[in-house]
Amino acid sequence: MKKLLLTILLGALSLSSVHAQEAEAPKADAHELHLKNMITTYLSMTKALYSDDFETAKSFAVELQKEVASQKPGQMKHEMGKGMKDGMGKGKEMMKEGKKMGEQHGIMLAAVTKAVNAPDIKALRAELKPISDHLIHAAKNHGFEQLLYVQFCPMADNNKGAYWLSTQKDILNPYFGSMMLSCGTTKETIGEEK
Repeated sequence: MKKLLLTILLGALSLSSVHAQEAEAPKADAHELHLKNMITTYLSMTKALYSDDFETAKSFAVELQKEVASQKPGQMKHEMGKGMKDGMGKGKEMMKEGKKMGEQHGIMLAAVTKAVNAPDIKALRAELKPISDHLIHAAKNHGFEQLLYVQFCPMADNNKGAYWLSTQKDILNPYFGSMMLSCGTTKETIGEEK
């Protein structure tokens, strides 16, 4: 009888431990899922852009806008504040990082909103640079589950140059599409090949 009670008690304790871990996992994984959704949608948008498909690119811009808007700067600051309480960092540095994240979120949301409202593919492509810059920065800081190529076209943005992310080593330029599809080089990679 004691063995049975002990088995039931241990089972109940391990079950409550599993439930506690499951309750914490969604909070920890929420930002990773948000980043994954943004990058996946962005990659679909860039594919439409290098294929010169404005309507499809714009539909992915709409999806990207929804995903960006789903994460509010206040949520990020709350997570940063929780990190400080949990002893995960130094107070002032965490507050600065939280402020920077909020500013970057605002820049990203503004660029995606302009892309959604773009009247043509040229206007949509003009917003690709700040969107790409934000996602490259985020992928470098947080990692990504698959290998990403950071590629660069020196002629984009009125010959100032611009970066984009790709899952392909071959250059497929979303800034110019068929006009200069292979213009660019791979500058670095994020993540590791599986």
